[in-house]
Amino acid sequence: MKAHQQIFPSIYSANHGCLISECQKIENLGFQTLHVDIQDGICSSEISFGIKLVKVLRENSKMVFDIHLMLYNLEQYLPKLAGLEKVRSVTFHPRDTRFPARIVTIIKNMGYKVGLALSLGEPIEEYRSLSGQISSILVCTALVDGEGNRYRVESEDYIRQIKKVFSTQDIVVDGDINSTNLAKVMSAGANHFVIGREIFHSDDLLAKINELEKIMDV
Repeated sequence: MKAHQQIFPSIYSANHGCLISECQKIENLGFQTLHVDIQDGICSSEISFGIKLVKVLRENSKMVFDIHLMLYNLEQYLPKLAGLEKVRSVTFHPRDTRFPARIVTIIKNMGYKVGLALSLGEPIEEYRSLSGQISSILVCTALVDGEGNRYRVESEDYIRQIKKVFSTQDIVVDGDINSTNLAKVMSAGANHFVIGREIFHSDDLLAKINELEKIMDV
């Protein structure tokens, strides 16, 4: 099913009091990839998980992990990821480091695929030179706005611009993605979708998955 293959549930939106059972719940429903945010509260609006908790989740899940780093001391932190199994890619924000190309090299030398995360308005052409070394672009479709970090409709044009420069990479969207905008970001060129609140806060998760599946099959 497309939903289970292309949607990456974001564990950050789960109940943090029972993360292992939350993780196992979506795994048992057939999801194959878990989106894991590692954020320090400096390059992001909140603190999420450290590597110790990520390793606990790794020990208790068969899903592939899609790692998204939002860290100030990015280069110093990367060695902590060494040896982590079943990783789809390690994605970082190039704006958060002086030397994005060096970060790409470090991640590749660790044996992981690399993703770049771009927020709305960031200059796309600046990173064209890295296109041959990365596997995906993560588009942040919401901004830290103090109003729930809601989806921005201008994301659709931004995705189209990114697709012109990074035509062979996966386009992952992350930021208040839900049933009302899923078809729009698909049409713009996205092919993987980080969804948190709409999955983990759903009163009827099976019905929600079926709804998302129908949208993706259109």
